[in-house]
Amino acid sequence: MLIYGENGIGKSTLAAQFPRPIILNMEDGVHSIDADSTDRFRSFRELQDFLTIDLPQTDYRTVVIDTADWLEKLLMDEVARQAGKATIEDIGFGRGYQSLEKLWKQVFTALEFFWNQNRHIVFTCHEIVDRFADPEGDTFNFYRPALHRTGSGCVTEWCDEVLFCKHKRYTRKRDEGYKQERHIALQTGERVIVCNKQAAIEAKNRLGLPDEVPMSIESFYQPLKNVVANIQEVVVQEEVSVPAGMF
Repeated sequence: MLIYGENGIGKSTLAAQFPRPIILNMEDGVHSIDADSTDRFRSFRELQDFLTIDLPQTDYRTVVIDTADWLEKLLMDEVARQAGKATIEDIGFGRGYQSLEKLWKQVFTALEFFWNQNRHIVFTCHEIVDRFADPEGDTFNFYRPALHRTGSGCVTEWCDEVLFCKHKRYTRKRDEGYKQERHIALQTGERVIVCNKQAAIEAKNRLGLPDEVPMSIESFYQPLKNVVANIQEVVVQEEVSVPAGMF
């Protein structure tokens, strides 16, 4: 699952409410959250060692990567280091970003080990506004994860859910006089999660979530229980045991 959205809206806090989480600290933004977390990772090698040596020895049920965009910075630094360059941009002909895609896939391979143990994998990420030129229509702005296009494509494809967190906004018309009107944006403080793709928002889900749900862990309880029930039904048919500790 990828949870992205506005800065400070509570993405990390939401991710930390999943079962028995361990937060993989990429940017030192989790000190105020009541959950176990690692020291900040300073290199891709440190992350590799943790995923392959330390984490398999634990019984955490949720692995939270906070945040994907800061993880991508480590991957870019590693690509540059391996190429003997100062930055990924110094590697010509787009080869740096081809190597970046390979590193992302290495990370996913490591995380799939834990996913196959029925642990939840949750990425958090900041958001950016991008511009899309529709060949069949107008050009428009839309929200997407704050990753390079290579990384954004890799992460959003790999994740089953891509969810956008935002403050609920309403608009009203205000009479400006002389038959002029202006639309005013109003914000109530309510936070919601957009679960399905919209023209202005990159999102998807395979949990059967509606277009919008309240930004709370309770919004995931029943959908995830349904997933577990389906898994257990298959397991009964195949006479295989299911690890405990899932939703």
